[in-house]
Amino acid sequence: MTDFAPLTEERKQAIAAMVEQKYGHACRAAVELAFAALTPSAPAPSMADMRMLIQRLSHSLRKASPDNVLSDQAMDYLKRTAPIGSPLRDGE
Repeated sequence: MTDFAPLTEERKQAIAAMVEQKYGHACRAAVELAFAALTPSAPAPSMADMRMLIQRLSHSLRKASPDNVLSDQAMDYLKRTAPIGSPLRDGE
């Protein structure tokens, strides 16, 4: 079995930068959120944070590949499971 070196902040930032260069800023945000989730002392991301991240990733995917149905499926799932409202409007 191979032992891996622990991920330092420097290595995490390098990985996130490579992901951003290849896939865009929203994917970098997803990688940083994943690293934060793996850090034992980090608080768990809230559902609102996860919903916003999925929305950002969905928008980036739709912009990069308009014919891809995954973006619509992700937004449909969010609408069914966690109603998306506006923080500026009550009751929506």
